[in-house]
Amino acid sequence: GSAPSYGYLRDPNDKGHLIPDPEYAWVVKKIFDMAYNGVGLSEITTYLNDNNIKTPSSLKRKNPNSKAKYNPIWTISSVKKILKNQMYVGDMVQSVQTKVSYKSKKKKSLPKSNWDIVKNTHEAIISQSDFDAVQSMIASRTHPWVHNHENLFKGIIYCAHCGNRMALVYQKRKYGTVSHTYKCTTYMRNKDYCP
Repeated sequence: GSAPSYGYLRDPNDKGHLIPDPEYAWVVKKIFDMAYNGVGLSEITTYLNDNNIKTPSSLKRKNPNSKAKYNPIWTISSVKKILKNQMYVGDMVQSVQTKVSYKSKKKKSLPKSNWDIVKNTHEAIISQSDFDAVQSMIASRTHPWVHNHENLFKGIIYCAHCGNRMALVYQKRKYGTVSHTYKCTTYMRNKDYCP
């Protein structure tokens, strides 16, 4: 890929090899450690923002004057993306996304059966047993009624104030009904960052 996963650097002696980033690998370990100990995604996100830890997108933004979209604060989705990234156990994972069209920059996620995975290509930051335990914990927290409604506007609508994505929010009501609304993910995390 064009940029290594958060917490990794290209090996200066071999550009095709990854090594743990001494400055940010600890952040990945901290995120997994907190999740392993039952801390929720929202609390992990708050911890990272309160401690002013740089986000993955802010590290990828090499030119500060660039108009490229990036998020200077952590989001629940960015934390979840790290927790679900198999790269951290030392496996090379590619072909996770594909372009919708050669005319468009939009990408869509591919099913796991289409991924290219090569085991043990670089030093692991997280043990396989810890990674598997966290995946089980994430799966057990997912409510089955959440998946009954398709998010038609995923990747299409963004907050008019901060530009961050709008999330489909589910709320289970009495008698088994579920309401669906869209909320700014920045506002949901911290009302000081977005009105």
